[in-house]
Amino acid sequence: MKYKNVVLLSGGIDSALAWCIASSKGPAVGLFFKYGQAHMDMERKSMIKFSQKMGIDVIEKSLDNLNKSNDVVFIGRNLLFIASGIPIAASVGASGIWIGCNWTDMERFPDCRHEFIKSADVCASAYGVNVFAPLIGMTKQQVTWELHL
Repeated sequence: MKYKNVVLLSGGIDSALAWCIASSKGPAVGLFFKYGQAHMDMERKSMIKFSQKMGIDVIEKSLDNLNKSNDVVFIGRNLLFIASGIPIAASVGASGIWIGCNWTDMERFPDCRHEFIKSADVCASAYGVNVFAPLIGMTKQQVTWELHL
């Protein structure tokens, strides 16, 4: 099947809402990364439950134990996810990568900021792919509210 978009699915509410938005723009496939995250089993179970309920095809990729700390994320996580998503998008015929970055994450994570997403989009566009972060202006509370509507 040919997809228009690849959505980075983490199993959380941000990526779930990003999926809903992206899939309204055309056929989409989910992309879940296993990277040694502390909560991988819980995230994966949540992602599987969501994808089954929504009828989502999902590609799972391993990125050999990048999370060496007890923190939830590692430095440059979204950079690596977007960069890794580019060849996957190309392989399924997609022209968009969607990520659930939100306003609440901006202060702690530089790769959840407007400037970062704009730069990632410029880089990805060299390969015919655009990067979308439709939640970037929303707080976590707003994301939760929108997802429950």
